[in-house]
Amino acid sequence: MISGIKEYLFIVNKQHIDQYKALFGDGGNLGIKIEYAIQESSGGIAEALIIGEDFLNNSPSVVILGDNLIYGNLLESTLKNVASKNEGATIFLQKVKDPQRFCVALFDDKSKIIDLIEKPKEDFSDLAVIGLYFYDKDAPNYAKTLKKSHRGEFEITDLNKIYLKENRLNYELMGRGFTWLDMGTFDSLNEAQSFVNIIQNKQGFKRNIY
Repeated sequence: MISGIKEYLFIVNKQHIDQYKALFGDGGNLGIKIEYAIQESSGGIAEALIIGEDFLNNSPSVVILGDNLIYGNLLESTLKNVASKNEGATIFLQKVKDPQRFCVALFDDKSKIIDLIEKPKEDFSDLAVIGLYFYDKDAPNYAKTLKKSHRGEFEITDLNKIYLKENRLNYELMGRGFTWLDMGTFDSLNEAQSFVNIIQNKQGFKRNIY
Protein backbone atom coordinates (compact mmCIF):
# COMPACT_ATOMS: atom_id res chain seq x y z
CA MET A 1 0.00 0.00 0.00
CA ILE A 2 2.76 2.46 0.88
CA SER A 3 4.35 1.88 -2.52
CA GLY A 4 1.15 3.08 -4.19
CA ILE A 5 -0.37 -0.28 -5.15
CA LYS A 6 -4.17 -0.26 -5.08
CA GLU A 7 -5.13 -3.64 -6.57
CA TYR A 8 -4.43 -6.94 -4.81
CA LEU A 9 -5.00 -10.59 -5.51
CA PHE A 10 -5.01 -12.87 -2.48
CA ILE A 11 -4.09 -16.40 -3.53
CA VAL A 12 -5.16 -18.88 -0.85
CA ASN A 13 -6.27 -22.49 -0.47
CA LYS A 14 -9.95 -23.36 -0.64
CA GLN A 15 -10.12 -24.24 3.06
CA HIS A 16 -9.27 -20.71 4.17
CA ILE A 17 -10.68 -18.43 1.46
CA ASP A 18 -13.88 -17.68 3.39
CA GLN A 19 -11.85 -16.63 6.42
CA TYR A 20 -9.79 -14.22 4.34
CA LYS A 21 -12.89 -12.76 2.73
CA ALA A 22 -14.52 -12.28 6.14
CA LEU A 23 -11.43 -10.52 7.46
CA PHE A 24 -10.50 -8.29 4.49
CA GLY A 25 -13.64 -8.13 2.34
CA ASP A 26 -13.12 -6.29 -0.93
CA GLY A 27 -10.55 -3.95 0.60
CA GLY A 28 -12.78 -0.90 0.35
CA ASN A 29 -12.32 0.02 4.01
CA LEU A 30 -8.57 0.18 3.37
CA GLY A 31 -8.86 2.24 0.21
CA ILE A 32 -7.77 -0.64 -2.01
CA LYS A 33 -9.35 -3.35 -4.16
CA ILE A 34 -8.95 -7.01 -3.21
CA GLU A 35 -9.78 -10.01 -5.35
CA TYR A 36 -9.33 -13.67 -4.45
CA ALA A 37 -8.10 -16.80 -6.20
CA ILE A 38 -7.60 -20.39 -5.08
CA GLN A 39 -4.40 -22.35 -5.44
CA GLU A 40 -5.70 -25.89 -5.75
CA SER A 41 -2.49 -27.58 -4.59
CA SER A 42 1.04 -26.74 -3.46
CA GLY A 43 2.25 -25.67 -6.87
CA GLY A 44 4.93 -23.30 -5.65
CA ILE A 45 5.31 -19.54 -5.33
CA ALA A 46 5.94 -18.95 -9.03
CA GLU A 47 2.55 -20.49 -9.81
CA ALA A 48 0.99 -17.36 -8.31
CA LEU A 49 1.98 -15.45 -11.43
CA ILE A 50 0.26 -18.03 -13.61
CA ILE A 51 -2.88 -18.00 -11.47
CA GLY A 52 -2.87 -14.21 -11.45
CA GLU A 53 -2.13 -13.67 -15.14
CA ASP A 54 -5.62 -12.41 -16.03
CA PHE A 55 -5.71 -10.23 -12.92
CA LEU A 56 -2.36 -8.66 -13.83
CA ASN A 57 -3.48 -7.98 -17.39
CA ASN A 58 0.05 -7.45 -18.73
CA SER A 59 1.06 -5.16 -15.84
CA PRO A 60 4.10 -5.20 -13.55
CA SER A 61 3.51 -6.98 -10.26
CA VAL A 62 4.68 -7.56 -6.73
CA VAL A 63 4.65 -10.99 -5.11
CA ILE A 64 4.81 -11.15 -1.33
CA LEU A 65 4.51 -14.25 0.83
CA GLY A 66 1.82 -14.19 3.47
CA ASP A 67 4.12 -15.49 6.19
CA ASN A 68 6.74 -12.75 5.84
CA LEU A 69 6.96 -9.68 8.06
CA ILE A 70 9.08 -6.69 7.02
CA TYR A 71 9.73 -3.62 9.13
CA GLY A 72 11.91 -0.57 8.63
CA ASN A 73 11.95 3.20 8.76
CA LEU A 74 13.12 3.40 5.14
CA LEU A 75 10.71 0.74 3.89
CA GLU A 76 8.33 3.23 2.26
CA SER A 77 11.00 5.06 0.24
CA THR A 78 12.69 1.79 -0.72
CA LEU A 79 9.49 0.22 -2.05
CA LYS A 80 8.49 3.38 -3.93
CA ASN A 81 11.89 3.52 -5.59
CA VAL A 82 11.72 -0.12 -6.70
CA ALA A 83 8.10 0.23 -7.83
CA SER A 84 9.09 3.08 -10.16
CA LYS A 85 11.05 0.60 -12.30
CA ASN A 86 9.03 -1.09 -15.04
CA GLU A 87 11.74 -3.34 -16.48
CA GLY A 88 13.29 -6.47 -15.07
CA ALA A 89 12.86 -7.94 -11.61
CA THR A 90 14.02 -6.90 -8.15
CA ILE A 91 14.71 -9.20 -5.23
CA PHE A 92 15.45 -8.21 -1.64
CA LEU A 93 18.34 -9.60 0.39
CA GLN A 94 19.14 -9.70 4.07
CA LYS A 95 21.99 -11.21 6.04
CA VAL A 96 21.02 -14.32 8.04
CA LYS A 97 22.84 -16.60 10.47
CA ASP A 98 21.31 -19.79 9.01
CA PRO A 99 21.59 -19.43 5.21
CA GLN A 100 21.06 -23.16 4.69
CA ARG A 101 17.35 -22.58 5.32
CA PHE A 102 16.96 -20.11 2.45
CA CYS A 103 17.84 -19.23 -1.10
CA VAL A 104 21.02 -17.15 -1.07
CA ALA A 105 22.63 -14.83 -3.59
CA LEU A 106 26.21 -15.40 -4.74
CA PHE A 107 28.20 -12.35 -5.88
CA ASP A 108 31.31 -11.65 -7.90
CA ASP A 109 34.00 -9.18 -6.82
CA LYS A 110 32.02 -6.35 -8.40
CA SER A 111 28.95 -6.94 -6.19
CA LYS A 112 26.99 -8.40 -9.08
CA ILE A 113 24.78 -11.45 -8.53
CA ILE A 114 26.13 -14.43 -10.45
CA ASP A 115 23.96 -17.20 -9.00
CA LEU A 116 21.04 -18.00 -6.72
CA ILE A 117 21.50 -21.12 -4.62
CA GLU A 118 18.57 -22.80 -2.88
CA LYS A 119 19.28 -24.05 0.65
CA PRO A 120 23.08 -24.25 0.22
CA LYS A 121 24.95 -27.01 2.01
CA GLU A 122 28.12 -24.92 2.04
CA ASP A 123 28.68 -21.34 3.20
CA PHE A 124 28.59 -19.68 -0.22
CA SER A 125 26.80 -16.60 1.09
CA ASP A 126 24.83 -15.37 4.10
CA LEU A 127 22.57 -13.04 2.09
CA ALA A 128 19.14 -14.64 1.88
CA VAL A 129 16.43 -13.81 -0.65
CA ILE A 130 13.36 -12.77 1.33
CA GLY A 131 9.73 -13.34 0.32
CA LEU A 132 9.19 -10.09 -1.58
CA TYR A 133 9.63 -9.82 -5.36
CA PHE A 134 8.99 -7.06 -7.91
CA TYR A 135 8.46 -8.16 -11.53
CA ASP A 136 7.83 -6.54 -14.88
CA LYS A 137 5.01 -7.60 -17.18
CA ASP A 138 6.96 -10.58 -18.55
CA ALA A 139 6.86 -12.61 -15.32
CA PRO A 140 3.67 -14.65 -16.02
CA ASN A 141 4.97 -15.76 -19.42
CA TYR A 142 8.33 -16.71 -17.91
CA ALA A 143 6.57 -18.61 -15.12
CA LYS A 144 4.68 -20.69 -17.68
CA THR A 145 7.99 -21.92 -19.14
CA LEU A 146 9.16 -23.36 -15.81
CA LYS A 147 9.29 -27.06 -15.09
CA LYS A 148 8.30 -28.39 -11.69
CA SER A 149 11.12 -29.16 -9.29
CA HIS A 150 11.66 -32.42 -7.43
CA ARG A 151 9.23 -31.02 -4.85
CA GLY A 152 6.53 -30.85 -7.51
CA GLU A 153 6.49 -27.04 -7.45
CA PHE A 154 7.18 -24.13 -9.78
CA GLU A 155 10.10 -22.54 -7.94
CA ILE A 156 10.38 -18.77 -7.58
CA THR A 157 14.18 -19.16 -7.64
CA ASP A 158 13.97 -20.65 -11.13
CA LEU A 159 11.93 -17.66 -12.26
CA ASN A 160 14.46 -15.27 -10.77
CA LYS A 161 17.25 -17.15 -12.53
CA ILE A 162 15.60 -16.41 -15.89
CA TYR A 163 15.91 -12.70 -15.14
CA LEU A 164 19.46 -13.25 -13.89
CA LYS A 165 20.43 -15.02 -17.12
CA GLU A 166 19.02 -12.10 -19.11
CA ASN A 167 20.96 -9.64 -16.93
CA ARG A 168 17.68 -8.12 -15.76
CA LEU A 169 17.73 -9.10 -12.10
CA ASN A 170 18.20 -6.24 -9.65
CA TYR A 171 18.51 -6.41 -5.89
CA GLU A 172 18.05 -4.29 -2.80
CA LEU A 173 20.11 -5.04 0.29
CA MET A 174 18.07 -4.66 3.47
CA GLY A 175 20.64 -3.71 6.08
CA ARG A 176 20.54 -3.19 9.82
CA GLY A 177 17.72 -0.67 9.54
CA PHE A 178 15.31 -3.40 8.44
CA THR A 179 13.82 -6.40 10.20
CA TRP A 180 12.61 -9.40 8.25
CA LEU A 181 10.86 -12.31 9.94
CA ASP A 182 9.80 -15.51 8.22
CA MET A 183 6.72 -16.69 10.14
CA GLY A 184 6.69 -20.19 8.71
CA THR A 185 6.84 -21.96 12.07
CA PHE A 186 4.97 -21.58 15.35
CA ASP A 187 8.13 -20.35 17.08
CA SER A 188 8.82 -17.71 14.44
CA LEU A 189 5.16 -16.63 14.46
CA ASN A 190 5.36 -16.12 18.21
CA GLU A 191 8.59 -14.19 17.73
CA ALA A 192 6.90 -11.93 15.19
CA GLN A 193 3.94 -11.34 17.50
CA SER A 194 6.30 -10.27 20.28
CA PHE A 195 8.21 -7.97 17.91
CA VAL A 196 5.05 -6.23 16.68
CA ASN A 197 3.75 -5.89 20.24
CA ILE A 198 6.99 -4.21 21.39
CA ILE A 199 7.08 -1.80 18.45
CA GLN A 200 3.45 -0.76 18.83
CA ASN A 201 3.62 -0.37 22.61
CA LYS A 202 6.82 1.68 22.41
CA GLN A 203 5.74 3.95 19.54
CA GLY A 204 2.00 4.05 20.17
CA PHE A 205 1.04 3.61 16.52
CA LYS A 206 1.07 1.05 13.75
CA ARG A 207 3.40 1.79 10.86
CA ASN A 208 5.41 0.12 8.16
CA ILE A 209 4.77 -3.44 9.34
CA TYR A 210 3.75 -5.92 6.62
